[in-house]
Amino acid sequence: FASIAGIGVTVPVIVTGANLAHDPTLVVLGMGILAGVIWIPYGWAAGDPVGLRHAIARAVGCYAAFALAPTAYRAAAICAVVAVSYVYSLLFMKKPSSAVVQQAL
Repeated sequence: FASIAGIGVTVPVIVTGANLAHDPTLVVLGMGILAGVIWIPYGWAAGDPVGLRHAIARAVGCYAAFALAPTAYRAAAICAVVAVSYVYSLLFMKKPSSAVVQQAL
């Protein structure tokens, strides 16, 4: 319940901040970082360090893309960071042993 409440509070804050700053890319930045936070409990529950690495690299990468990309390409740069972080996670996260057995059959 706490995580749902946290998201329920954070999303309106992100949208309000973007409206006040007159910068819609702040929504992309905020959601890119916020959605990456879910990888922290995944990594802890699965005993997989990829979850924490994903969350940290995604947050740092999204912020770097926001700060360094030309204004016209900020949203696309942030989305590219998110996509690359998912590719990393899919390649390096632990695979269930049952998936290995099914592939062998």
